[in-house]
Amino acid sequence: MQRLPSSLLFSAFALLSLAESGCDKVWGFYATGDPDNCVRTTNSCAADEFCNRQTQACEKYLQTMYPREDVLIPPTSPPSFLSPGGSAAGLTYPRDIAYSIGAPIESIPTASPIPTIYYTLDGTDPTPGGATTLSGPSPISLGRLAGGTTLRWFADYGSPFNAEAPHSFAVGTDTTATSNAGFIMENPSLYGGNGPVVLVPRAARVNLKIALQSWASSPAGTCPKCPTHVVVTVPSLGQVGCHTNIENFGVYPGQTFQMFVSFTAPTTLGKFPVQAGVLQQPRCEGVTAAPANTVDVALLVTQ
Repeated sequence: MQRLPSSLLFSAFALLSLAESGCDKVWGFYATGDPDNCVRTTNSCAADEFCNRQTQACEKYLQTMYPREDVLIPPTSPPSFLSPGGSAAGLTYPRDIAYSIGAPIESIPTASPIPTIYYTLDGTDPTPGGATTLSGPSPISLGRLAGGTTLRWFADYGSPFNAEAPHSFAVGTDTTATSNAGFIMENPSLYGGNGPVVLVPRAARVNLKIALQSWASSPAGTCPKCPTHVVVTVPSLGQVGCHTNIENFGVYPGQTFQMFVSFTAPTTLGKFPVQAGVLQQPRCEGVTAAPANTVDVALLVTQ
Protein backbone atom coordinates (compact mmCIF):
# COMPACT_ATOMS: atom_id res chain seq x y z
CA MET A 1 0.00 0.00 0.00
CA GLN A 2 1.41 3.34 -1.09
CA ARG A 3 1.80 5.85 1.71
CA LEU A 4 0.74 9.49 1.23
CA PRO A 5 3.46 12.11 1.41
CA SER A 6 3.67 13.82 4.76
CA SER A 7 2.77 17.21 3.20
CA LEU A 8 -0.55 15.84 1.93
CA LEU A 9 -1.28 14.27 5.31
CA PHE A 10 -0.65 17.64 7.00
CA SER A 11 -2.99 19.42 4.56
CA ALA A 12 -5.72 16.86 5.12
CA PHE A 13 -5.30 17.12 8.89
CA ALA A 14 -5.48 20.94 8.65
CA LEU A 15 -8.71 20.82 6.61
CA LEU A 16 -10.24 18.38 9.11
CA SER A 17 -9.26 20.67 12.00
CA LEU A 18 -10.82 23.69 10.27
CA ALA A 19 -14.03 21.80 9.67
CA GLU A 20 -14.21 20.56 13.24
CA SER A 21 -13.58 24.05 14.64
CA GLY A 22 -16.49 25.50 12.64
CA CYS A 23 -14.21 27.86 10.70
CA ASP A 24 -15.49 28.35 7.16
CA LYS A 25 -12.54 30.29 5.76
CA VAL A 26 -10.32 28.04 3.65
CA TRP A 27 -7.39 29.71 1.80
CA GLY A 28 -9.26 33.04 1.66
CA PHE A 29 -12.52 31.61 0.30
CA TYR A 30 -15.87 31.15 2.02
CA ALA A 31 -17.32 27.66 2.01
CA THR A 32 -20.51 29.02 3.68
CA GLY A 33 -21.64 32.42 4.92
CA ASP A 34 -19.19 33.94 7.36
CA PRO A 35 -21.15 34.82 10.53
CA ASP A 36 -18.95 37.90 10.92
CA ASN A 37 -19.89 39.11 7.43
CA CYS A 38 -23.46 40.43 7.50
CA VAL A 39 -23.42 41.20 3.77
CA ARG A 40 -22.93 37.52 2.91
CA THR A 41 -25.03 36.27 5.82
CA THR A 42 -28.37 38.06 5.86
CA ASN A 43 -30.30 38.55 9.10
CA SER A 44 -27.17 37.89 11.12
CA CYS A 45 -27.30 41.14 13.12
CA ALA A 46 -28.93 41.39 16.52
CA ALA A 47 -32.04 43.47 17.12
CA ASP A 48 -29.98 46.43 18.35
CA GLU A 49 -27.48 46.23 15.47
CA PHE A 50 -27.41 47.10 11.78
CA CYS A 51 -25.28 45.83 8.89
CA ASN A 52 -22.60 48.33 7.92
CA ARG A 53 -22.09 47.50 4.25
CA GLN A 54 -18.72 49.24 4.19
CA THR A 55 -17.12 47.22 7.00
CA GLN A 56 -19.46 44.25 6.29
CA ALA A 57 -19.91 43.80 10.04
CA CYS A 58 -22.78 44.20 12.48
CA GLU A 59 -22.58 47.45 14.44
CA LYS A 60 -24.61 48.95 17.26
CA TYR A 61 -27.30 51.54 16.53
CA LEU A 62 -26.25 55.18 16.84
CA GLN A 63 -29.13 57.34 18.02
CA THR A 64 -29.36 60.48 15.89
CA MET A 65 -32.13 62.87 14.93
CA TYR A 66 -32.14 61.54 11.37
CA PRO A 67 -30.50 58.67 9.46
CA ARG A 68 -27.22 59.17 7.62
CA GLU A 69 -25.36 56.81 5.31
CA ASP A 70 -22.74 56.04 7.95
CA VAL A 71 -25.06 55.33 10.87
CA LEU A 72 -28.08 53.23 11.66
CA ILE A 73 -31.45 54.06 10.24
CA PRO A 74 -33.61 54.59 13.33
CA PRO A 75 -36.31 51.94 13.60
CA THR A 76 -39.05 54.50 14.29
CA SER A 77 -40.27 57.06 11.77
CA PRO A 78 -39.16 60.66 12.37
CA PRO A 79 -41.95 62.79 13.82
CA SER A 80 -44.77 64.20 11.70
CA PHE A 81 -46.09 67.70 12.41
CA LEU A 82 -49.56 69.25 12.26
CA SER A 83 -49.83 72.96 11.44
CA PRO A 84 -51.08 74.84 13.25
CA GLY A 85 -50.97 73.01 16.52
CA GLY A 86 -47.88 70.84 16.66
CA SER A 87 -48.30 68.50 19.63
CA ALA A 88 -51.33 70.36 21.04
CA ALA A 89 -54.47 68.32 21.68
CA GLY A 90 -56.64 70.89 19.90
CA LEU A 91 -57.18 74.54 18.98
CA THR A 92 -60.19 76.85 18.70
CA TYR A 93 -60.48 79.69 16.16
CA PRO A 94 -63.25 82.09 15.17
CA ARG A 95 -63.61 80.38 11.78
CA ASP A 96 -62.84 77.00 10.23
CA ILE A 97 -59.18 76.99 9.22
CA ALA A 98 -56.94 74.94 6.94
CA TYR A 99 -54.62 72.37 8.52
CA SER A 100 -51.60 70.65 6.96
CA ILE A 101 -49.40 67.71 7.97
CA GLY A 102 -45.81 67.05 7.00
CA ALA A 103 -42.86 64.84 7.93
CA PRO A 104 -39.14 65.31 7.16
CA ILE A 105 -37.86 63.79 3.93
CA GLU A 106 -35.26 61.26 5.11
CA SER A 107 -32.16 60.07 3.24
CA ILE A 108 -30.90 56.50 3.60
CA PRO A 109 -28.11 54.70 1.69
CA THR A 110 -30.44 53.24 -0.93
CA ALA A 111 -33.24 55.82 -1.23
CA SER A 112 -34.93 58.95 0.04
CA PRO A 113 -38.35 57.63 1.02
CA ILE A 114 -41.29 60.03 0.85
CA PRO A 115 -43.42 59.48 3.95
CA THR A 116 -47.10 58.71 3.51
CA ILE A 117 -49.62 60.42 5.80
CA TYR A 118 -52.59 58.26 6.83
CA TYR A 119 -55.47 60.09 8.53
CA THR A 120 -59.15 60.01 9.47
CA LEU A 121 -61.62 62.80 10.21
CA ASP A 122 -64.11 60.82 12.28
CA GLY A 123 -61.97 60.09 15.34
CA THR A 124 -61.21 56.48 14.39
CA ASP A 125 -57.67 55.15 14.17
CA PRO A 126 -56.29 55.40 10.64
CA THR A 127 -55.54 52.03 9.01
CA PRO A 128 -54.00 51.62 5.54
CA GLY A 129 -56.81 50.36 3.35
CA GLY A 130 -59.46 51.21 5.97
CA ALA A 131 -62.87 52.40 4.78
CA THR A 132 -62.58 55.84 6.45
CA THR A 133 -58.81 56.25 6.13
CA LEU A 134 -57.44 58.85 3.72
CA SER A 135 -53.79 59.12 2.71
CA GLY A 136 -51.30 61.03 0.63
CA PRO A 137 -47.58 61.78 0.28
CA SER A 138 -46.11 64.31 2.70
CA PRO A 139 -46.77 67.20 2.94
CA ILE A 140 -50.54 67.01 2.73
CA SER A 141 -53.08 69.85 2.93
CA LEU A 142 -56.32 68.95 4.67
CA GLY A 143 -58.15 72.12 3.69
CA ARG A 144 -60.51 73.83 6.13
CA LEU A 145 -61.78 71.46 8.81
CA ALA A 146 -65.11 72.09 10.49
CA GLY A 147 -65.30 72.67 14.22
CA GLY A 148 -66.00 69.45 16.09
CA THR A 149 -63.78 67.38 13.79
CA THR A 150 -61.45 64.90 15.48
CA LEU A 151 -58.38 64.38 13.33
CA ARG A 152 -56.18 61.31 13.79
CA TRP A 153 -53.09 60.62 11.72
CA PHE A 154 -49.65 59.05 11.49
CA ALA A 155 -46.70 59.11 9.08
CA ASP A 156 -45.19 55.97 7.59
CA TYR A 157 -41.88 55.82 5.71
CA GLY A 158 -42.19 52.13 4.90
CA SER A 159 -39.48 49.52 5.51
CA PRO A 160 -37.13 49.60 7.41
CA PHE A 161 -38.94 52.22 9.52
CA ASN A 162 -41.77 51.46 11.89
CA ALA A 163 -44.82 53.67 11.48
CA GLU A 164 -45.23 56.24 14.25
CA ALA A 165 -48.02 56.01 16.79
CA PRO A 166 -51.24 57.82 15.78
CA HIS A 167 -51.76 61.43 16.86
CA SER A 168 -55.12 62.95 17.81
CA PHE A 169 -56.29 66.56 17.45
CA ALA A 170 -59.63 68.29 18.17
CA VAL A 171 -60.70 71.07 15.80
CA GLY A 172 -62.66 73.89 17.44
CA THR A 173 -64.62 76.79 15.92
CA ASP A 174 -66.10 79.57 18.07
CA THR A 175 -67.40 82.57 16.13
CA THR A 176 -67.61 84.65 19.32
CA ALA A 177 -63.88 84.41 20.09
CA THR A 178 -63.07 87.69 18.36
CA SER A 179 -63.03 90.40 21.03
CA ASN A 180 -59.28 90.35 21.68
CA ALA A 181 -56.51 90.90 19.14
CA GLY A 182 -55.70 87.63 17.41
CA PHE A 183 -54.28 85.86 14.39
CA ILE A 184 -54.59 82.76 12.22
CA MET A 185 -51.62 81.20 10.42
CA GLU A 186 -52.31 78.65 7.68
CA ASN A 187 -50.54 76.81 4.85
CA PRO A 188 -46.91 77.22 6.02
CA SER A 189 -44.25 76.48 3.43
CA LEU A 190 -40.66 75.95 4.58
CA TYR A 191 -38.39 76.20 1.55
CA GLY A 192 -36.84 72.81 0.98
CA GLY A 193 -39.79 71.04 2.57
CA ASN A 194 -42.76 72.78 0.88
CA GLY A 195 -44.78 72.13 4.01
CA PRO A 196 -44.82 72.66 7.77
CA VAL A 197 -41.67 70.64 8.58
CA VAL A 198 -38.19 70.53 7.08
CA LEU A 199 -34.83 68.85 7.73
CA VAL A 200 -32.00 71.41 7.54
CA PRO A 201 -28.27 71.55 8.31
CA ARG A 202 -27.37 73.25 11.54
CA ALA A 203 -26.86 77.01 11.10
CA ALA A 204 -28.49 76.87 7.64
CA ARG A 205 -30.69 79.66 6.33
CA VAL A 206 -34.38 78.99 6.86
CA ASN A 207 -37.11 80.67 4.79
CA LEU A 208 -40.77 80.42 5.75
CA LYS A 209 -43.84 81.66 3.89
CA ILE A 210 -47.18 81.53 5.66
CA ALA A 211 -50.69 82.94 5.22
CA LEU A 212 -51.44 85.34 8.08
CA GLN A 213 -54.80 86.78 9.10
CA SER A 214 -54.66 89.18 12.04
CA TRP A 215 -57.06 91.60 13.72
CA ALA A 216 -57.20 94.21 16.46
CA SER A 217 -59.05 94.09 19.76
CA SER A 218 -62.63 95.25 19.76
CA PRO A 219 -63.61 98.09 22.17
CA ALA A 220 -64.59 95.34 24.65
CA GLY A 221 -61.27 93.52 24.23
CA THR A 222 -57.94 93.77 26.02
CA CYS A 223 -56.34 97.19 25.41
CA PRO A 224 -57.83 97.89 21.94
CA LYS A 225 -55.51 100.83 21.26
CA CYS A 226 -52.28 99.23 22.52
CA PRO A 227 -49.43 98.57 20.03
CA THR A 228 -50.00 94.90 19.12
CA HIS A 229 -47.73 92.55 17.20
CA VAL A 230 -47.76 88.99 15.85
CA VAL A 231 -44.37 87.67 16.95
CA VAL A 232 -42.62 84.58 15.49
CA THR A 233 -40.08 82.86 17.76
CA VAL A 234 -37.89 79.74 17.81
CA PRO A 235 -36.60 78.18 21.06
CA SER A 236 -32.94 79.10 21.71
CA LEU A 237 -33.14 81.83 19.04
CA GLY A 238 -35.86 84.11 20.38
CA GLN A 239 -37.69 86.37 17.94
CA VAL A 240 -37.13 85.58 14.26
CA GLY A 241 -40.01 87.56 12.76
CA CYS A 242 -42.73 90.05 13.59
CA HIS A 243 -45.75 91.68 11.98
CA THR A 244 -46.14 94.92 13.80
CA ASN A 245 -48.99 97.24 14.82
CA ILE A 246 -51.93 94.99 13.98
CA GLU A 247 -54.07 97.32 16.10
CA ASN A 248 -54.41 99.29 12.85
CA PHE A 249 -55.91 96.34 10.92
CA GLY A 250 -59.39 96.72 12.37
CA VAL A 251 -61.44 94.27 14.37
CA TYR A 252 -62.10 90.71 13.18
CA PRO A 253 -61.71 89.65 10.37
CA GLY A 254 -58.88 92.23 10.18
CA GLN A 255 -56.54 91.75 7.22
CA THR A 256 -55.04 88.73 5.42
CA PHE A 257 -51.71 88.59 3.59
CA GLN A 258 -48.56 86.50 3.07
CA MET A 259 -45.91 86.75 5.77
CA PHE A 260 -42.27 85.90 5.03
CA VAL A 261 -39.74 85.00 7.73
CA SER A 262 -36.03 84.31 7.18
CA PHE A 263 -33.54 83.32 9.88
CA THR A 264 -30.53 81.13 10.68
CA ALA A 265 -31.30 77.70 12.12
CA PRO A 266 -29.97 76.72 15.56
CA THR A 267 -26.40 75.42 15.68
CA THR A 268 -27.32 72.38 17.77
CA LEU A 269 -28.92 69.07 16.81
CA GLY A 270 -32.60 68.90 17.68
CA LYS A 271 -36.24 69.58 16.89
CA PHE A 272 -37.27 73.24 17.04
CA PRO A 273 -40.86 74.44 16.71
CA VAL A 274 -41.53 77.73 14.93
CA GLN A 275 -44.03 79.48 17.18
CA ALA A 276 -46.28 82.52 16.83
CA GLY A 277 -48.26 84.60 19.32
CA VAL A 278 -49.77 88.03 19.96
CA LEU A 279 -47.80 90.49 22.07
CA GLN A 280 -48.85 93.93 23.31
CA GLN A 281 -45.90 96.19 24.03
CA PRO A 282 -44.48 99.43 22.59
CA ARG A 283 -42.11 97.80 20.09
CA CYS A 284 -41.73 94.55 18.19
CA GLU A 285 -38.04 94.16 18.96
CA GLY A 286 -36.47 92.61 22.02
CA VAL A 287 -38.65 89.50 22.33
CA THR A 288 -36.58 86.63 23.74
CA ALA A 289 -39.36 84.18 24.64
CA ALA A 290 -42.62 83.12 23.02
CA PRO A 291 -45.76 84.99 24.16
CA ALA A 292 -48.12 83.19 26.52
CA ASN A 293 -50.69 82.50 23.75
CA THR A 294 -48.14 80.86 21.45
CA VAL A 295 -49.14 78.35 18.76
CA ASP A 296 -46.71 76.00 16.98
CA VAL A 297 -46.92 76.66 13.23
CA ALA A 298 -43.90 74.83 11.77
CA LEU A 299 -41.05 72.51 12.79
CA LEU A 300 -37.32 72.47 12.04
CA VAL A 301 -35.29 69.28 12.45
CA THR A 302 -31.59 70.16 12.40
CA GLN A 303 -28.96 67.70 11.23
